[in-house]
Amino acid sequence: MTFDQLTEEYHLFMRKNGRKDSSITRYLYDINSFLNWLQTHQNVSKSLLKELDSNDIEQYLSSLKSLKRYKNSTLKQKYIHIKSFLDYFNAKIEVNKDPSSNLKENNFATDEEIHKLLSIIKSYDGLSENQATGRPYIINRNTLLVHFMLYYGLSVNDLVTLTMKNVNLGTGVITPGKDSLLPRQIQLSKDDQKLLFAYYKEIPDILRPQQHSDHSLFIAFDFARKAFRWDYGLDAPKPFTKVAIQRMLQKENKRANIHVTPTTLRNRFILNALRDGIDPLQIKLMLGLKSPKSLYPYINFFNELASKNKI
Repeated sequence: MTFDQLTEEYHLFMRKNGRKDSSITRYLYDINSFLNWLQTHQNVSKSLLKELDSNDIEQYLSSLKSLKRYKNSTLKQKYIHIKSFLDYFNAKIEVNKDPSSNLKENNFATDEEIHKLLSIIKSYDGLSENQATGRPYIINRNTLLVHFMLYYGLSVNDLVTLTMKNVNLGTGVITPGKDSLLPRQIQLSKDDQKLLFAYYKEIPDILRPQQHSDHSLFIAFDFARKAFRWDYGLDAPKPFTKVAIQRMLQKENKRANIHVTPTTLRNRFILNALRDGIDPLQIKLMLGLKSPKSLYPYINFFNELASKNKI
């Protein structure tokens, strides 16, 4: 693949991800200038691009600075444009490598486990009288938690940092990644929009997280009082914590005789996305990952399954 073909592929990738034409033009100008400089001054071929790093970009920018007085902000922008292209190119190269995958089938929630988990959340089997009385209040919340991990790839950290500022009940768009450099917008399905609204409305007004506030979307429930909990220290609904999510899944696992974790649910989201033909770079954006390298084991595992006609 020539440099022109590589930049054209990256052009299509940026367009697919909603970049404005003006932004794409600036990106491609800086990328092509860098590639021309490499060919002229460094004698670097396309096969060696994967060996380049930040030092090479900085060397190029230093040469620009010596020829023309650029503002630091302009140089920083050029650095970001070039680095994004190299990250993309490196991902395409690395994906084609075939190291043995460390992932196994039990690292992914199975269809049977998912069905049993979602069914047991709605079931009253194996519950004490006290638990059964409180169950109607948490069915939608717990189902929504599982859906967010399985169908949208949210991590536990994403779930517990999701506030009402990050939720648009009208459009069904959520923006997880409060603590991430790469917050992303996710459009919920119609069914999950209804589920979200049902969960939200079943919380009494006085305890309900306020829209456009820093209140957590997912809040804790008190089985003894049969009510959602209020944190008087925060003067806000009590957030549902990471530990509480883990315990919730452990209890449902025991009732359903399965072993599902937040990790196996999120892993299944990644595997499903690869099966559906979604580009790894797009999956990286969907998950808010800083680097596509963390996806390589999943890609290798997916390729192993495909070679055995298991997917």
